[in-house]
Amino acid sequence: MWAPATEAPSPVPPAHHAEQPASGRESEPAPEPAPPPFRVVVAGDSLWSITASALGEGAREAEIAAAWPALYDANREVIGDDPSLIHPGQRLELPSALTGERS
Repeated sequence: MWAPATEAPSPVPPAHHAEQPASGRESEPAPEPAPPPFRVVVAGDSLWSITASALGEGAREAEIAAAWPALYDANREVIGDDPSLIHPGQRLELPSALTGERS
């Protein structure tokens, strides 16, 4: 025997149920990675002095000598073939080896 339903079913599900992620939270796009730190060359700078500054006051000469080539390698396209020739206004990216960040 047929009996009418006590409530009429909704033809469209409520909006709060539609397209909701399984976690119950709205998904957000992943944040963009921060650009690498940089240094703008000023008169009197050298790759050595920039490296020493990035490593901090306690950096020993051996540490600076081992680290400055990473600065050059990261910026070879900006600097050119001669690492001893940098110019004021050049924007040099500081590689993670100098900033302590892990890649």
